Amino acid sequence: MYAVAVAVKVEPGREAEARGMLESTIVPQVKQNPGFVSGTWMQAPEGMGYSIVVFDTKEHAEASSKTVEAQPDAPVSIMNVAVYEVVAQA
Repeated sequence: MYAVAVAVKVEPGREAEARGMLESTIVPQVKQNPGFVSGTWMQAPEGMGYSIVVFDTKEHAEASSKTVEAQPDAPVSIMNVAVYEVVAQA
């Protein structure tokens, strides 16, 4: 299995908008990607957010990673996107 790790910066004052967009748009879209296994989205201090989305193959993870982008005027900025091999999972 392989995971796509994404770090985002949420624009101050737009946290509720970012959360709504995550719940109504991002999560449903990601779940439809080929090879999707599981996903976790986390909110961190100082307006940062992180996600780990696991896929069944490296090819599916890499394909999904290439679709990560912030829309114009989105409440978040993409800081980093990386694909990693999953070596253990509980």
